[in-house]
Amino acid sequence: MRAIRVAEFGGPSVLKLYSDVPIPSPGHNQVLIRIYACGVNPVETYIRSGSYTRKPSVPYTPGSDVSGVIEAVGDGVKSLQGKVYGEISDELAGVGYHRTVDQITNKLKKIKKDYRDYKANLARSGVGRNKFKSGINITLLDNVLGTRPANQTEGALNSAVAATASTSGQSQTATEILEAMCQSDPSGYEDTNELDISTTELSAAQCTPTPTTSGSRKGKRKSQQDLLECMERMEEQRDRRFLEQTKQLNDAFLRRMDSTNAALVALLGRYRVFATATETGGYAEYAVACEDAVYLLPDCLDFNQGAAIGIPYFTAYRALFHKAHAKAGESVLIHGASGGVGIAACQLSRSLGLRVLGTAGTVEGMELVLKNGAHQAFNHREKDYVTKIKEATNNQGINVIIEMLSNINLANDLQMLSYGGRVAIVGCRGPIEINPRDIMSKESSISGVALFFATQEETAECAVALFAGMEAGWLKPVIGPQYPLEKASQAHEDIITGPAAAGKIVLIM
Repeated sequence: MRAIRVAEFGGPSVLKLYSDVPIPSPGHNQVLIRIYACGVNPVETYIRSGSYTRKPSVPYTPGSDVSGVIEAVGDGVKSLQGKVYGEISDELAGVGYHRTVDQITNKLKKIKKDYRDYKANLARSGVGRNKFKSGINITLLDNVLGTRPANQTEGALNSAVAATASTSGQSQTATEILEAMCQSDPSGYEDTNELDISTTELSAAQCTPTPTTSGSRKGKRKSQQDLLECMERMEEQRDRRFLEQTKQLNDAFLRRMDSTNAALVALLGRYRVFATATETGGYAEYAVACEDAVYLLPDCLDFNQGAAIGIPYFTAYRALFHKAHAKAGESVLIHGASGGVGIAACQLSRSLGLRVLGTAGTVEGMELVLKNGAHQAFNHREKDYVTKIKEATNNQGINVIIEMLSNINLANDLQMLSYGGRVAIVGCRGPIEINPRDIMSKESSISGVALFFATQEETAECAVALFAGMEAGWLKPVIGPQYPLEKASQAHEDIITGPAAAGKIVLIM
């Protein structure tokens, strides 16, 4: 597949396009996504430059906010966020996917266990290829042969052991014990039932030594040699049978997977998704993501919009409600409202009953802010914009400020807050000096926002709110500049130093 790789930290030029990157495979509780679009976020430029607190190991592929279709699923996947996965699971069962995998896996496990037990018993019994010797553990040997009915085996074995023990008072050789068994219960030992599928094809009768005249050393040696050769043949056939069975099962597995693959891909491909995080990176044609980070994309949104949901909307919700604790009826200033997070914050704030003020750096940006929920918009490039915002609140101040560029604006934010006001810092590109008295005088507070630290419960709460917005129609990501994958470095350049933000920047695969 094609993918962007970063081999060293640095400027945008370290983003290199490769066309021979292996397609990743989904593991436990993971899905493979065929990516159609990936959002570009400022934090990805900080990580790429090496200035961010958390640094990935190089080489790596950037990107987290992807949208596309499900290409494959790993084991353990039970549900996709926003839709019960049972429907997919049922359809997979319809094409025999899970059943085939489970049956073949269990059969292979059984054959391997039987084979290991067989070899272990054979070794403990003293019989093995080129390892024939006297003093065989007849109980284990009988378990290896495994051909006699249990009652006949036990009776014949007990009779033979009792007979030899009473006559000699000491352990007998394997040949002598087998000869005694033949003489005491030949019909039982010479049972011609063949072994089952997990054992050799030789019958026990083929390993029955020829009874010899008592005291004939030559006959005993011949009988012993016959037994050795027979046991060697049994072990060879057992080994060969094991290899044949595992190959047959592997071939059956591949045939079954081939027959279901087309149906499976068609089935999964119907499910359009977006993800808020990936395990392998989103600047690529395919990515693996954990199940709990994958959500079904509603039909009302296209793939580009799907790639603009993740970090922007989840961050905006966290900033507004988990950190700033905004409430209906309060005022909120979105400082830098024309970018991805800013537009998301405008839409969320307006829909949940706040009075929304937004800033942008151009007339076009201000119009975009007003179209996406702001009651009023201001140009933060104008020198007196702070005064205008204060006047818009009748000098009562702002209850909540969502700050996208705190290294420039934080000091002004503290001047605009109401008593008990809160600033939630979403973005920062450097240091700034502030006067703590501005915080003390209004008992205001400043909170940092990092989506990385959101709990599972907080993420689930946010997802419910966002899906309600999609259903109601007010959650509509605005897409800005679009770049092909090979222009990822230009996208990184523009998101930091380019013209004023106007919607979400996305990469198109």
